[in-house]
Amino acid sequence: MGFKDLWKTNLLSGKAKRRLIKEPFVEKNDVGLTETLAEFTERRLGSEVLDYIVNPFVAGIYAGKPDTIELKSAFPRLVEMEQVYGSIFKAMMKSPKSQATEGRMKSRQMFTLSGGLETLIRSITGTAAFEKLLNVDRLSIHRSVDGYRINGMTEGETFEFNADAVYSTIPAYAYYHLQGDVFPEISDHFQRVNYPPLAMVYFGFNKSPVMKTKLDGFGFLVPERENLPLLGSLWSSTIFPHVAPEGGTLLTTFVGGSRQPELAELSDIALAEHVAKALKELLGINSVPDLLKICRWDRSIPQYQLGHAELQELVSRFESKNAGIFLGGNVIKGISVPDCIKNAYLNTERICSFLNAPLGELNQLSLPKTTIEH
Repeated sequence: MGFKDLWKTNLLSGKAKRRLIKEPFVEKNDVGLTETLAEFTERRLGSEVLDYIVNPFVAGIYAGKPDTIELKSAFPRLVEMEQVYGSIFKAMMKSPKSQATEGRMKSRQMFTLSGGLETLIRSITGTAAFEKLLNVDRLSIHRSVDGYRINGMTEGETFEFNADAVYSTIPAYAYYHLQGDVFPEISDHFQRVNYPPLAMVYFGFNKSPVMKTKLDGFGFLVPERENLPLLGSLWSSTIFPHVAPEGGTLLTTFVGGSRQPELAELSDIALAEHVAKALKELLGINSVPDLLKICRWDRSIPQYQLGHAELQELVSRFESKNAGIFLGGNVIKGISVPDCIKNAYLNTERICSFLNAPLGELNQLSLPKTTIEH
């Protein structure tokens, strides 16, 4: 949470902490030189920080590996900090945006909706504007004289309409399946984006099991060097008590990703056994869970690998060339939900500017009231 905690942590050895003191004196890299996050971290902060802080952090955010993540596209702020201030630590102390970072982090709260985040999606797709456009087959987008012509089939019925603008937030691999004369030139580039498989394994206990540690945090992330069959585990009921019975515990463990993709494809029984063994070793849990659920994502999180910055530039040129086409979603700039929301607002402003329509004149979605759980 801050510099004091950094020096007190037992995640790093004394040698690694002494190496951190040298960071302000490390020469900055040439502008435009492509680096992976691993190369940047080792160069500026040392190998131990890479192995025991950055590596598990990237596993938790991207389900990826820092030696394949492109620094410029995934963590542009780090590039800016080095180029402007010459040092990460100098930037943290001098940057106006960073002076209050510690206080903001301590006051920032996580939240969800009482029925889960899918409540938001169900609310949006339940409106009249969306009901006719779910589960579309053979979606086709063509240029027309006054914009774009869109047609397809849903529930056995065909539909067709004209649009002044098209805003797409589909996954990278889905562009290959779009028909028409608009997206073929860019779909091949999107096909190169890697989406590793990921399995989420939920262990629920009606009564909290006996453990050798207190679940008083967010959870834990696993460094790759530990050779464990999981990326990390979230202590869901500690974060949001309403997701488990009173006195109960819910653990959400994620397996696979770029680090161990083959594990995400194991059978349910094998996955559960791997997770149970790891949680027994790490947390001391011997109890059999009352709830076991496994969710699989064959294509989970887009990996911003080397060359992704070029894809972002290609998208910008594509939008400039095709007036009225706007591309978003987590494959472009930022994979997190907050990033997607922020970019959706920015893209909405761009679309309104293109249509010469004030933001307030856009049709507003009527969302039912729901409870926010902090």
